[in-house]
Parts: sequence; structure tokens; C-alpha cells
Amino acid sequence: MKIFNRILQILTQDHLQNGLALYQQERYNDASAQFIKALKQFPDPASPSNRLANFYTTECYLALAETAEANGNTAEAITCYQKVLEYNEYPDVYYKLGLIYLHKNDLPTAESLFHKALKHSKHFRRAMVQLVITQIHLRRVEALETLEALSADEHIADKEPVLDAIRLHKLAKFDEAVAAIGSLLHDKPKEWVLMLKRGDDHFMNQEYPQALKYYQSALKLKPQYPDYHNRKGKALFELKRYQEAIQAFSRATVLNQDYVEAWINMGMCHLALGEMQEARSLFNRVLDLDPENEEALAQLKELLGEKA
Repeated sequence: MKIFNRILQILTQDHLQNGLALYQQERYNDASAQFIKALKQFPDPASPSNRLANFYTTECYLALAETAEANGNTAEAITCYQKVLEYNEYPDVYYKLGLIYLHKNDLPTAESLFHKALKHSKHFRRAMVQLVITQIHLRRVEALETLEALSADEHIADKEPVLDAIRLHKLAKFDEAVAAIGSLLHDKPKEWVLMLKRGDDHFMNQEYPQALKYYQSALKLKPQYPDYHNRKGKALFELKRYQEAIQAFSRATVLNQDYVEAWINMGMCHLALGEMQEARSLFNRVLDLDPENEEALAQLKELLGEKA
């Protein structure tokens, strides 16, 4: 709200002022009309007024397109997405249009739109997957080339669906190839995320051996994540395996030297072992990072009391 008010204050042009006020009210049709007038008033693409009007014109048509699509008004959605592309060639808009035409079974148009999305963003994985699905349906010879390009994409961690699709395509099992490659469109939780969640569930239920097992499994997959080492250390602490817990917390702080929780947890391990000087040093380290940390202050106060 403050940003909008500031913009309104610094603008002197009526069309931009009116357009912004209407946009804020979500009156996108009326707002776009005002912004288009502003674009005519300030035709220089390098001028701030032109850039602002261009941006908000695009935003208006995007909002109208998404609303129309949500309401099942495909024709209106297509019109509005095409309006967006008149002002900015967004790859995701080409992609959304491609999906609409794919669902309309206009495969050649969909193919062309997915190509355009990739022209503007060559690593647009979803666009490439939809492109190859469309090419397979059209029995394009280029489908195999697109599949091989996907198999070489370093951004795809799991290549198995791509390799399956290539094998099935070569056997002319086209529907099965589409199903195999289409699995890349489903956002599955990463294996290490599932391991971490299972570990957390066991930890919350005070089932610490099981929690430790899942944390260790997650760490085999993602050893560079300091939080995973910290969680492993907490499970070890609850199992009274303090030296091993210290090693886990230490690894977390190596990976993230500002990891306050891991420093505190390491200090608590030393306390449990009766190593007061080491604990005091670690709690002071926490205060260097976070001078108001209540846990560290409380532990140091207690340590000072014991010393007295």
C-alpha cells in the first residue's frame, strides 16, 4: 500500500495515476485502458513512464487471462494472453497458451508455442517436456532429438523417465513413451525431504533411534546441509551419545559458522559431559553472534552461579 501511495504521489500524469488507482481496485479492464493511453502519451520505451505503463498493462492482461482461464473461458484467456505477448514475450505465457491449445487438441499450434517458450528460456524444462509430448502425438521425427536433449540436461536429476521414454519411442510404443516422460511434470517430494520428515515425526514422538536412522539417510543424500547435521545431533543428544552429537553439531557449524542453534546445542552437550569451560566458551560464541540470545544468557548465568 505504501509503495502504491508513493508511486501515486510522484506521478503527475493523469493516465498513469488513474491506471494505478484502478489497478489497486482490481478493475483490470479499466486500468489497462488507462495504461495503454499512457503508452501512447509516452512512446519512448526508455522513459520511466513508458516502462511503468508497459509493466502494468502486462499485469492487467495477465490477471484477466488467469481469471478467464479459472472460469473456463478459454477464448477470453487466449485473447488476454496474446495481449500480454504484444507487450512482453514472457516464456511462461507462451507455455500457458501452449497448454490451452494442447487441451483443445490443436497440436501444431501448441508445438509452435512451446518452441517459442524455449526460444526465450532454453532451460524451461516443463516447456521442453510438453514439447516432446506434443511431438510424439504428432509423430514428429524431432521427438527423439528433443528426448535426447532432455537426457543431456544437467538440471534434471532423475534421468530414468527420459531414458525410458527414449527406449519406448524407439520401440514405437508412443503412448507409453508419453506416460514415461510425463512423469517429469509431477512434482514429487525429493527423497531426502521425505527422509527428513520421517525423522522429524519420530523425533516428535520421542522415538530417537528411528529419528536418527532417517536423519542419517537424509545426510547420505545431502551431506552439505547444516540443518540435517543439527537434527542428527539432537537425536544423538537425546540418546545421551554426547560425543557423537558434538561431532554432528560441529559439522553443522563448519558448514554454517553463524548457526546459533548448533552452537547452543554443542554447548549443552559439553554441559551434559560436565565440561563447563568448553560450554561457557560456546555460549559466549553464541552471544558474539546474537547478543540477546536468551538461552545462552540463561546458561551463562547458571554457570556463573555454580562457579560462585
